[in-house]
Amino acid sequence: MNMKLTGHLRRGGSLLCLVLALILTGCAGKSPLDPKDPVSLTVWHYYNGSQQAAFDALVEEFNDSVGRERGIYVQSYSQGSVSDLEAAVRDAIRKAIPEAEEKISWSMPTFWKGHNIIHFAGFKNHVGLYPGTEAVEEFADRLKDCKTSKGSIQFLYSRPIPLELIADIARWCYKTGKHP
Repeated sequence: MNMKLTGHLRRGGSLLCLVLALILTGCAGKSPLDPKDPVSLTVWHYYNGSQQAAFDALVEEFNDSVGRERGIYVQSYSQGSVSDLEAAVRDAIRKAIPEAEEKISWSMPTFWKGHNIIHFAGFKNHVGLYPGTEAVEEFADRLKDCKTSKGSIQFLYSRPIPLELIADIARWCYKTGKHP
């Protein structure tokens, strides 16, 4: 097994253990876990190929040992690679505002029509969307599960990417002329 894959698996295994520790700690005030009625935990990830196979094997090993003993069942789902997720975001925006052109601005993929409408970029742990401050304020009620800051939104790879929400934000930016 190469060193890069080993590092990813260590981080993935560490993440899984951390999540489980947090869940177990959070359950401390409630009734104890019951192996006859297991708690289900869903983990979304962007691993693919050999990384996905190794991560899925780690999850299966956990489910067959500690998970079974303690009453915890983990399900893992791959959303595809980071490139797949970036392409899905691009496609969602392109379908939402087909009249916009694509270009690179601020070193990011950008949709443009006489001015920048919306930017996005893929990072290690999230896709960043940059619709501007007013869009973040407009969609605040639908962004409660996302990290936001002035004019930017982070969609973590550990959760399903909300493509419909991204399309709605892009349409709003286009129609209102509010842009970054």
